[in-house]
Amino acid sequence: MAYNPELFYIPDHGTTSIIGATNTSDCVDPRLLELAPDFGTIVFKRTPDHGAEKSPGATAGKIMALMLAVPRLDPISATQLVIRWEASEIRHPTIHTDNSGHQIGCGHIAKAASGDYEDLYGIPASKVDDMMGEITRLGEHGLFVVNSLLTGPHKEEGVLIVKSTKRTVLPYVDNRPFFRFDQTRHDARLESLARYAQGVENVVVTGKQLRAAAKRQRNATLGLIAGGLPIYTVTFRKGYNTAIFSGRVPRRN
Repeated sequence: MAYNPELFYIPDHGTTSIIGATNTSDCVDPRLLELAPDFGTIVFKRTPDHGAEKSPGATAGKIMALMLAVPRLDPISATQLVIRWEASEIRHPTIHTDNSGHQIGCGHIAKAASGDYEDLYGIPASKVDDMMGEITRLGEHGLFVVNSLLTGPHKEEGVLIVKSTKRTVLPYVDNRPFFRFDQTRHDARLESLARYAQGVENVVVTGKQLRAAAKRQRNATLGLIAGGLPIYTVTFRKGYNTAIFSGRVPRRN
């Protein structure tokens, strides 16, 4: 395909647009949303994407990784620590629900909270429930938790893994949805979280430990929700705009 600095080609699927990265967070879920004003006080509306760092569970996913990396931390302390860290970076904590009927919304959280996959996620379902309870409590007290009510069934055709600090791509390839994971920015934020936890909160944890915990939980969710889908790695290089096929998501169920 001829080089176009504004488009990225996903083999066998089509093209998607290149956009700038922003200092926001979002889940890997690409579905469109409706407003959910009953939770928290600020809602970002995806139109269809705002360049956020997309990773499973968004802020909640980082809390889950922290609970795995530092088992002594109780869910309330872990939740409050991550929210304070988000605030220190001038970022709104982010979580979403959907209309799937399983009450929690985000599949990353729902699978971990189900009690059926504790061996995959490495943390008790009760800790995930308590985390959600604290997020809800803080939201009701005016904490600026962003809540998006996503709609419709999952119809994703693949997974995009983006390796860049400054750019990303829309999670739609020729208007068809893809899961998108901004790996480089996600890993950098986990390093930042580790520095904050140790330097400000006196919680001993390393970026390597957080990355390992997040990878374990991410692989669990992808295997349960996106098993069998093709994976494409997106790397920005001058004069080159084609993603690399990197295999398929291993099935977990």
